[in-house]
Formats: sequence, structure tokens, C-alpha cells
Amino acid sequence: MVIETTKLASGFSVADLFPSIEGLLQWISGIRPQLEKMHQESDIILENIISEHKKARATLDLGDMHEKNNEDLVDVLLKVQELEDSEFHLTANNIKAVIWEEEHKNRAEKLKEEVKLMLPNQWRFYLS
Repeated sequence: MVIETTKLASGFSVADLFPSIEGLLQWISGIRPQLEKMHQESDIILENIISEHKKARATLDLGDMHEKNNEDLVDVLLKVQELEDSEFHLTANNIKAVIWEEEHKNRAEKLKEEVKLMLPNQWRFYLS
């Protein structure tokens, strides 16, 4: 899914030349509906991850989960979300964003290194 999104987003787009009518051009070219479909698919996947963790938390004793070291980032975020006296409130979208970022940060680092190798001097200010 990430590869498909990258292909769609990285190609030449007439909308880049005419930003004032970007939305219209994206609909005409069919890029926007494809990106929205991929966004919906990824959202469903992330919702499933969260709901699986919620089910697991409901069935397991939280003390047992902590003792077995089975608690991961999603469990911690759900725990913070459940705290009523927390300084901030995490929404499901916040949790999905953290999961997405964590899942893809390694790919972003690899891409950054490839760009640095290909263009060692031109991009040093943008990639630091």
C-alpha cells in the first residue's frame, strides 16, 4: 500500500503547475479518488490493530500483561487514552497516527540515506 501511494504521489502532476485548481485536476486525473481509497484501506487496518489490542486488554488481566512484557506501544497509548486525569486526551486518530509513523519511520530513514548517497551535496540542508 505504501508503494502504491508513493507511486501515485511522486509522479508528475499538472496540478503542481496550477495549484489554484489542484483539487479539480486531481479528480479529473483520478489520483485523488485512488489516494482516498488507499487512505480508507489503511485506516481500516489501523482500526483493526487498535480493536485487537482493546480486545486483548479486555480479556487479559493488565497485571499479567505487564508481567509478561507483552505490552507494546499500542497498549501504552490505549492506557494513556483511558486515563481520565491525564493532561491531554488521545483520540483514536492520534493513536493511528503514532502507529503509522512508528511503522514507517525505518522506511523514511532508508529513503533519506539513498537520497544522500545519490545527491550528496545538493540536499544536505533539507535532509538534516
